[in-house]
Amino acid sequence: MTERALEYRWLLPATLQDAPEGRRPAVRRSTRDWIVDIAVFLLSAGLGLITADEVHGLVGATEPIRAIDQLVGALACVAVWLRRRWPVGLALVLTLVSTVSNMASVPALVALFTVVVHRPFRPMALVVGRTC
Repeated sequence: MTERALEYRWLLPATLQDAPEGRRPAVRRSTRDWIVDIAVFLLSAGLGLITADEVHGLVGATEPIRAIDQLVGALACVAVWLRRRWPVGLALVLTLVSTVSNMASVPALVALFTVVVHRPFRPMALVVGRTC
C-alpha cells in the first residue's frame, strides 16, 4: 500500500482491510465499523423512542404494555450490535419481534438492510421472503 492509502486505512471496513502475509483478514471492528455501529445504534434507539411515543399516544396502550414494548425495543436496539456476527438470524428474530413491539421496528429494518447489503441472494431472499 502507498503511504497515502495507509493514512486512510481506518476508513475501510474490517472486511476490506489487508491482512498481513499468511494471516486471515481482521475479525475485529475497524474504526469505521465502530463509528457506523454507534450511529446505527443511536439512530435505532432515537427513532424507536419517537415511534413508540407516537404510537402509544394514538393507541392508548396501558402502562404494563408500554413498559414491555419499551423493554423489548431496548433489547432489540442492543441486539443491533450483533448484526455483524449473526445477520440472518438476527434479522429473522427482529422481524418477528417487530410484529409485536413498535419500538423494535427500526432495529429490524437495520438488520434487514444488513442482510440485503452483505449476504448473497439466497439468504437474503430467505429473510425477505419470511418477512413479507
